[in-house]
Amino acid sequence: MLNANTPYAFLPTQMLHFQGRMGLVTRTFANSASDIAHFTVIFGFVVVMYAILAQLMFGTQILEFRDLGQSMMMLVCTTLTIGIEDYNRMLESNPRTVNITTVFWLTFLFLSTVVLLNIFLAILVEGYTVVKETATNSETLIGGYVE
Repeated sequence: MLNANTPYAFLPTQMLHFQGRMGLVTRTFANSASDIAHFTVIFGFVVVMYAILAQLMFGTQILEFRDLGQSMMMLVCTTLTIGIEDYNRMLESNPRTVNITTVFWLTFLFLSTVVLLNIFLAILVEGYTVVKETATNSETLIGGYVE
């Protein structure tokens, strides 16, 4: 498991593999790596497309949307926090585009939070199920010390 190419930041997680059930999390991510990579491409595509739209719609009025990088960070933070105050600032920036802003906001939140984050969780659950099936025959940590 440990070799010369293992980054030092990952050493503590690699050391969990000394016992069958302790490394479930790291093996889950390793087992799901290709699916997570594909998911990341799709998530990145959605964020970039909505960041371009946000920059075009709000870039001159809201500081966080003035360039593509900041727009992407703002949208990712919005995905994680569902910041209603950001939505209110978008509405206040141009009162004539309330309907378009609402459609933009709701479709982004639906795609990023409801659809994409649930797909990410499904990928992890599927990977965990596979890893858990292989670890059920290994002894527990406490059972190993009792013997």
